[in-house]
Amino acid sequence: MNPLPIPQPEDGKNVKSVRSKRNKNQKQNAALAARLAAMHGYICWYCGSDISNTAPLESHLDHIFPISAGGTNHDSNRALVCEVCDRAKWNMPLSDFLKWLHRPKKSIYTIPQS
Repeated sequence: MNPLPIPQPEDGKNVKSVRSKRNKNQKQNAALAARLAAMHGYICWYCGSDISNTAPLESHLDHIFPISAGGTNHDSNRALVCEVCDRAKWNMPLSDFLKWLHRPKKSIYTIPQS
């Protein structure tokens, strides 16, 4: 049996250039997160929860209009959000997510009727 081939970076890119690009993006994202936090405070753009106690790497930068729906990577399309909202929204359009987020919630507890 032949072992699986080790994946190589595409387009002749070497691993070092891929890593340096990733590091550059992480620094740009950290700077953007700091700017958004300075403008709006450390609150989730969607649900308003306080995210000031989360580690900087745990706060998420979400695309307000998903890339998959034609959104861009421009700073004006990014929002500082909590992990729960970021994972729940995924690639949902903003209007659909806000409807879902503010839906009437059912209690998981039942109140006994007397």
